[in-house]
Amino acid sequence: MGLTLVMALDGSECPGEGRFSDASTCGGFIECIADKTGGYSVKRDHCNGYVYNATSMTCSQTLCDSRRERSVTNDYHPLSQVCESQPDRFLCANCKTLVHCVMGQAFVRQCIKDFYCTEKPGFGGAVCYPDEPAACLCLNPNEFRVDPYDPQRFFSCTNPGSQPQSYKCPDGMQFDENSAQCLSKSGYPQCVKSGTFANTQNCGEYYSCTSLMQGWHYFECFMESGKMVKQRYQCPSGYMWSEESFGTGKCVEATDEYLGYPFAHCDIPDDLCPETDPCLQNPCYSGVACTFTSVAPFYTCGACPAGFTGDGETCDALQCPVGFAGIGGDCAPDSDLDGFPDTELGCSSKYCRKDNCDNCPLTPNSKQEDADSDGRGDVCDNCPAMSNPSQRDIDGDQIGDDCDDDIDNDGSLNAADNCPLMANSNQADADGDGLGDVCDNCPLNPNPGQEDVDEDLLGDACDDNVDLDGDGVEDSADNCPSVANSNQQDVDGDGDGDLCDLDSDNDGVNDPSDNCFLLPNPGQEDANGDGRGDACSTDFDGDRITDANDNCIKNPNVYATDFSMVVYDNGAEIHQIVNSDPGLAIGNDVMNDVDFEGTFFIEDTSDDDFVGFVFGYQSNAKFYVVAWKKGPQDWFNKAERGITLKLVDSATGPGPALRDALWLTGTTPNQATLLWHDGSIGWSPNVAYRWQLHHRPDIGTIRFYLYRGNNEVMDSGNIYDDSLKGGRLGLYCFSQEEIIWSNVKYTCEDGVPQEMFDDLPQNLKDQVLNTTGISTRSLFTIGGMGARDRSLFQEPEGENGNRASNGKPRMNWVQKPCN
Repeated sequence: MGLTLVMALDGSECPGEGRFSDASTCGGFIECIADKTGGYSVKRDHCNGYVYNATSMTCSQTLCDSRRERSVTNDYHPLSQVCESQPDRFLCANCKTLVHCVMGQAFVRQCIKDFYCTEKPGFGGAVCYPDEPAACLCLNPNEFRVDPYDPQRFFSCTNPGSQPQSYKCPDGMQFDENSAQCLSKSGYPQCVKSGTFANTQNCGEYYSCTSLMQGWHYFECFMESGKMVKQRYQCPSGYMWSEESFGTGKCVEATDEYLGYPFAHCDIPDDLCPETDPCLQNPCYSGVACTFTSVAPFYTCGACPAGFTGDGETCDALQCPVGFAGIGGDCAPDSDLDGFPDTELGCSSKYCRKDNCDNCPLTPNSKQEDADSDGRGDVCDNCPAMSNPSQRDIDGDQIGDDCDDDIDNDGSLNAADNCPLMANSNQADADGDGLGDVCDNCPLNPNPGQEDVDEDLLGDACDDNVDLDGDGVEDSADNCPSVANSNQQDVDGDGDGDLCDLDSDNDGVNDPSDNCFLLPNPGQEDANGDGRGDACSTDFDGDRITDANDNCIKNPNVYATDFSMVVYDNGAEIHQIVNSDPGLAIGNDVMNDVDFEGTFFIEDTSDDDFVGFVFGYQSNAKFYVVAWKKGPQDWFNKAERGITLKLVDSATGPGPALRDALWLTGTTPNQATLLWHDGSIGWSPNVAYRWQLHHRPDIGTIRFYLYRGNNEVMDSGNIYDDSLKGGRLGLYCFSQEEIIWSNVKYTCEDGVPQEMFDDLPQNLKDQVLNTTGISTRSLFTIGGMGARDRSLFQEPEGENGNRASNGKPRMNWVQKPCN
């Protein structure tokens, strides 16, 4: 949640230079900056739901009328410390970073090229301003200057007036312009050779460099009363250090003959001997004991708490086995496999609460008031006066989309927003078709109707169906056309997908050598020496979701299961209530390597048809489908009992031909290929079944497991097919009603599970060991699924004679009133 920025067409609304109220919207303000033509450049911002006070030029604590329920985000931004002394002001964190403090929270804006953060009275504080202040500009070529706002940062330019290149000293050090080095608080640089050296800042002091196993120390470190301390050596008054050879010397009387003596210099250091007990910085997981040691990183962490696993510094909650629910090893039976235990547990997660029918299971409401009758109690309903059973809230402002006048919180009200469901503060529309670029399926080709016959998210106006790498993204739109990367991840936004970008985060360190290849960290700081940089030690992809709670730790765009249209339990439970031709409910997240799991429950006792799910969905003619039939049936083709896995690669797309191919337990040329079938069991009504699927497109391997309760009833073994290199996920049914899918979730996981690895041929084992390795991470219990109502196949009548009123089959998705 950051500040929005919109460039106005002209500066006619500016009364002068400064920051003024924007009369067109509550909480808005404009920044007017005089330009060289006598006019003004204009930037618009807003106070995140609070009224802008033009007198104090700050955001007040008064909420806008349309934002009565909205508050400043609870997330604590790392730069919120800048706001501690002035919680409601515009401040500079460094030369290129403006911090807008609202009630102590930091909302950060980066200054664009040739603009720098500076204090201006007419703006009531800091503002991004062209070519000011002078302290942030380069005066001489290749000169290093300290950042005037943050002494840990410094910058240089190739030529005067060119864009400064910013750098940062290691934590605990500050940049010294005189020596052009990062120095510790005591003024010492780092050692490069054992010996004793003079302090160039004070010629009467010298220090000892000792080569230890952990690295170079620039003074002696020793234990005293159980604590590590430093020893600095100093010559007596009137004496100075005389170096006899590099690393050796003695104290001599400070006479004229020594005044011009060239003292030795050391390079930029890593401060390996701590100033204080590092346990004071709480490096261990919450509740885990920290012990000071004499070996870098000078502390050890105890064992993880009960119910958690890890090294003590990072602890992950143990997962309950299939058939049980709970968090952190606190588990109880879950007879319906919906993720909620049959009995109450002591852990704090909502998944520890007893399976119940409370309309606000996590908030006390003894009267169960529900004014809009949408199944959500008033005390936990984000639109209490308007029925919205989905509780969808795209911008996370606690106001449901159905009653939010700015659904995406980008500053443009819904009626005037050319992408009302996706934040785009600049409202850019390159092709002028009335749809913003961020939500236009052909941003460079006018197509106001957004036609997309094959439903691959690329509009027909720009879809040529040429996809050489098989990742479901046409070459014309693929940021890695020769390398399969279905999710199109591009963390530095340079137009080259990460899989074909040698330096994904554009920090000057190539990915194979980068200890945080998704987060810029040119200094490669790694305080504990574990090979993982400090910048990504607990959050590998920088999405502000810790790895323990992130189901895609290497994808900043995905952190929780989300099928876009939330239905119940954040979309983790969906019902299908009518008999229909084949239909899919497809999510928006595009996955490469994925683990996918969920629960089937069929309440219908009279029918015996298909329930399942899809993965690798690239279009409505290309996807994998897992379908389970209760009993054999010869309708227009033979459908056998059991579970099938098929590759759909249809020449016709949705229609009778593909429908018939999905019914047949076998291969249909130019439609669907049978990859695997197990006819040992059919599903039983009113029984909860749990599925788990592993898909690793890089090695073309799939594996499927099925559980009843906590008993494994089916294991497909390794299935090999590399036709589809990833895609979206979804749910599937065919001619079967009264289906419940619940507790559905997915995680990104590039490692290969041990059982899958053990069954691989040797060439694929070698590939895994040389790339992703064996997975040690289990699936996380993360809620969040929903569905897009999607009927793909047109057929006048199913074998039971059921059809929709308009002559087309349909899938009806409804919320469930209880857990």
